[in-house]
Amino acid sequence: METEPKSDGASPQVNLDQAKLDLDRWKTEEDLNLRREELEFKRKETLRAIWSSPLLLAIVGVFTTIIVSRVQNSSQAKANLTLERQRFESSLIQKAIEGTDSGNAAERLHFLH
Repeated sequence: METEPKSDGASPQVNLDQAKLDLDRWKTEEDLNLRREELEFKRKETLRAIWSSPLLLAIVGVFTTIIVSRVQNSSQAKANLTLERQRFESSLIQKAIEGTDSGNAAERLHFLH
């Protein structure tokens, strides 16, 4: 007579093994998720640390100062050039109208125009 394996005895062992595998799989997945979250947190912290670095802030400040200084110097030079041109024109007009003859002064002013 052949004896059949008892289904009652094998089934709990298989279920127990399957439960252990499922638990191990769940633990592994949770550990993996936790590590991913830690890695993402560390990346964000690193980025935050880079952007709030005193050295980076100093470099950005220096470049900003240089750019603003260049723009300011350029506008000042343009204003000085305009002022000097106006002074030169004023001195030419003043020299043109100097003298006693008003008719001659009118011709000289017309020449300057």
